[in-house]
Amino acid sequence: MQRSNAKTRLGSYTVNAQLVERLTDFFNHTVPGMLSSDMTVMRAGNNTSLTLKYPDHAVRYPNASDYHDKPFNGEIEGIELELKHVMKFSNSSGWNEEGESYMDGDGTVLKAIVVDLSLDKEKDNNYLYMALQDDGAERELNAIQSGLLAMLEQHRNNHRLIYRSEWFPPVVFLATGLFGSLTFIIHEQPLRALFAILFGLCAYLFIFLHIKGYSEFESNWQRRWNAFLGWLGFGIAGAVLSILFFF
Repeated sequence: MQRSNAKTRLGSYTVNAQLVERLTDFFNHTVPGMLSSDMTVMRAGNNTSLTLKYPDHAVRYPNASDYHDKPFNGEIEGIELELKHVMKFSNSSGWNEEGESYMDGDGTVLKAIVVDLSLDKEKDNNYLYMALQDDGAERELNAIQSGLLAMLEQHRNNHRLIYRSEWFPPVVFLATGLFGSLTFIIHEQPLRALFAILFGLCAYLFIFLHIKGYSEFESNWQRRWNAFLGWLGFGIAGAVLSILFFF
């Protein structure tokens, strides 16, 4: 009997209902088959929950398969998919080959699994936590992690490239104000052109941070904001070009 656990920080992803469906299917049908023969009989579908996180509340589905909304509704800020299961077996000795007890108080053997996958607009809430007590737990845990990461890789986006530091948003905000002021104060070229370009870039990045988030959730709400961000980008580019050629 082995005990193993690991917590992995995840990158940023574009999350849609299709990904949630695939992850749910992986939790319910693939994970049990990756465990010892004792654990394969568990009904993971009854132990896998899905939580949708909104700005002011959360909605939890005790059975993740009950969620059928496509696409997400409203302003989704995060999801959490969690599998928890404990199985008890009778055992005459209660000791494993390492000489460690793996029985609970009433003399039964415990085997357990926890897989907690969180995807969020906040970088610190993007993680995969797993804990397993089973025969060959370390090998099984690594296999589960590899399967989940391979699935997530197909939905990876590049938002992580501009979320490298918690100081980035305030620095970009200050830089936007600074370059914006210099654009109208300095009239000599090419300095004015440089400041105008930097102002447009910083303004776009600052707004991007608040509209997109670390992980992006595909919903009607998000699509409207994406369209706004696209038009805003064209507007900023037009304003910069106007400053360069007409002022």
